[in-house]
Amino acid sequence: MPGKSSNQKLREACRSRANTSIESLRALLEENPKPNINFEFSNGDLPLRCALEAGKEDWAVELLQHGAEIPKNDGVPDQALLRLAADRGFAKAVALLLEKGAAVDYPGKRLAKCHTPLHAAALKGHTKDY
Repeated sequence: MPGKSSNQKLREACRSRANTSIESLRALLEENPKPNINFEFSNGDLPLRCALEAGKEDWAVELLQHGAEIPKNDGVPDQALLRLAADRGFAKAVALLLEKGAAVDYPGKRLAKCHTPLHAAALKGHTKDY
C-alpha cells in the first residue's frame, strides 16, 4: 500500500491538531509546494476555522501564510474568522486576515449583539493589540 500523500497527512494533522506540533505542520506544508489547505471537513469546517477555534494562532498564521482563503457568503468575505481571531486577541492572525480582505464593516448575520470584529476585540480588552 503506497504511503499517504502530503495532503492526506495535512488533513489528519488538522483533524488532530491538539496532538500535532506547529513544527510538524510546517514540515507538512513544506513537503508539498501547493498543499490543499482549503479543504472542508465533513461538517463543513475549514482547517483555518478549526485552528482559530482551538486557540492555535500559530497554526492559523501558518495556514494563512500558505494560502488559506477566507470563505465567502453571498459573494462577501465571511467576517466570522476575523471576529474569532479578534475575539481571542490573535493580533498576527487578524493582520493576515485583513491583508486577505476579511470583511470588517458589518457584523454578520448570526451575531446576536451586532458587533463588528473590532467591537468584539474591544469588548474583550484587546484594543492595545490593534
